[in-house]
Amino acid sequence: MAEEGGRVEETSKGGVNRFWEEVFNQGRLDVVDEIFASNFELHDPAADPDGEVRGPEGMKGLVRRIRSAFPDVRTTVEAQMTTESGRVTTLFTVSVTRGIPGSG
Repeated sequence: MAEEGGRVEETSKGGVNRFWEEVFNQGRLDVVDEIFASNFELHDPAADPDGEVRGPEGMKGLVRRIRSAFPDVRTTVEAQMTTESGRVTTLFTVSVTRGIPGSG
C-alpha cells in the first residue's frame, strides 16, 4: 500500500472533499451515491434521533435535515491528514446564520 499511498491519499481526500463541497455546501445529494458505500454507518446521537445513519439514503436524509434547518450552511476544510490505509481525518469549520434575532 505504501507505493500506492499517494494515489490512495488523493482518492480518499477527493471523496471527503467532494462530500463537504458538493454535497454539504452545494446540496448535490446525487453525489452521495457516488462516494458512500451501501454499508456506510455513522453512529452519532447528534446526527439522528435513532443515533445511527445508514447507507447513502441515511446520509442524504441527514444532509437534508441540516440544510433545511440552516439553508446557508457552509463548510470549509482547514486541514487533512491521511493514513497509509487511506483513512482521512479532516479539520473543518461550519458557518451558518441562525434565524433567531440576536443569536448571530
